Amino acid sequence: MTATTTNGQNIITVASPNTEININESATITSMIIIGSLANNTTINFSAFATTTATSTNVTLGALIQIQAMTSLGRIDVNIPAGTIITSASSSGWTGIINTPIVKNNDSVIVAHESGKTASVTSVVEVGADDVKLIFDKAARILITGQAGKNAGYSRSGNFYAITNICSADTQEAGNALSAEGDCKIDVGSDLVIWTKHFTKFATYTQTTIPVSSGGSGGGGGSQTTSCNQVTYDDWSTICASGLQYRNIKSQSPTGCTLTTEQENNRKKQCNIIPLTASTTPIILIATSTIDTSFVKPVELITVNKGVQQWQDILANATIIASGKIENILAAVGQKRNNKTEDSVKVKYANKLISGLKNVAVETKTSIINFIAYGTPLTKKLGAGERAGVVNSYKAAFGKVPSTEAEWKDVIAISNGRWPNVRNKQAEDRAKIVFKKIYLRNPNKTNTNDNTAVVIMAYGLRPVDRNLNSEKTAIKIFKRIFKYSPILATDWDIIRAIGYSGAKR
Repeated sequence: MTATTTNGQNIITVASPNTEININESATITSMIIIGSLANNTTINFSAFATTTATSTNVTLGALIQIQAMTSLGRIDVNIPAGTIITSASSSGWTGIINTPIVKNNDSVIVAHESGKTASVTSVVEVGADDVKLIFDKAARILITGQAGKNAGYSRSGNFYAITNICSADTQEAGNALSAEGDCKIDVGSDLVIWTKHFTKFATYTQTTIPVSSGGSGGGGGSQTTSCNQVTYDDWSTICASGLQYRNIKSQSPTGCTLTTEQENNRKKQCNIIPLTASTTPIILIATSTIDTSFVKPVELITVNKGVQQWQDILANATIIASGKIENILAAVGQKRNNKTEDSVKVKYANKLISGLKNVAVETKTSIINFIAYGTPLTKKLGAGERAGVVNSYKAAFGKVPSTEAEWKDVIAISNGRWPNVRNKQAEDRAKIVFKKIYLRNPNKTNTNDNTAVVIMAYGLRPVDRNLNSEKTAIKIFKRIFKYSPILATDWDIIRAIGYSGAKR
């Protein structure tokens, strides 16, 4: 996590998962919080100025809070205005901690569709404190990318409530005019905006009218509905409502048909009873849009040792950096010491890299400064900014900065397109989720290119030989999929995976 102050704003950038952002009660200027695509489970802690009475816990915000979360849906914005009082019943146990936007499975919400219609959930976004009821005296604004024209609603404790009120305008004044615990929606370009005075699990969905066809004989006058001859179900919801679990309909044929009694009954089951035939793997969708990845040609596969020194040379480079002896580093790269460069690196890169980490030794920070400022024989070709990016990728993968010789060995390896010795399952699992977002399928463990893409996204492997045309095209693909421009180190790791892994849809 890094924090800077620009144009009167606190800019807080989060790249690693499970990060808690503490907002001090003295904060009186706007906080802009940017959450990277891999920074799952980020929370904001307002407990420093929470007050509890016999009936409620209250938090009053001293300044505007703006959240930009980069998710599998694209960017989700949440704005909470200055002076807002957030209230929860004291019996809820809420301590002042709020979850930033989390994309949930579509089957986590069961939509109560209108009579004569079927419903299909298109997105589920949870913001707040899980199922705890949080009430706002001023309206918060939630923007969900690409969901304009959709229906909206929210779910709490297994119950669904449609948001039918259309906002009079996309303004704070219009939002504040809502009744207590009220909400409304409005389309803004291709995006859907929800103004709300409560936080919970929000969903967008579409509804299809079930057509009624004329029938009968002779003079007619009767009508009949068309029964479905084929139905595809979504995964089971994790919610248990009145002793039952439900699942949504993914598709049905013919379009607009009516479910038979048997098909309707197959949408529900008793809680905690899992049929032996139930699928435990995600359904893989077929691409409905074309993203050209034919330009992608793995650069001799990034993990092949072409033009990269053997592991003993990587270890020798790591030993130089981990020693912290500046004279050894300078001798290895053939440079003279430059105190101004070191000071600049400290302010521009090193301080941000160790921000949010506890008990970082002085020697560790010195090694980071030396590595970024001067490099090593195997990394000096990268440049200071790119070397800082490698350390940032390592931090995103492992939640720490390198300090030991073994850790620096992995950093040098990553810099040269080699897989690290130490692996992090959580980092790779997060990368697999992003992989599916890009390629609309799960990675194939037996496919070398798929494995390379996952490892590049998880650890930030750098290509041995750069191809700027591939990178430019990969940036366009990234923007098309995620609906925002790359900002964080993890975003650029995704772009490298698209551009260099050779993986295809």
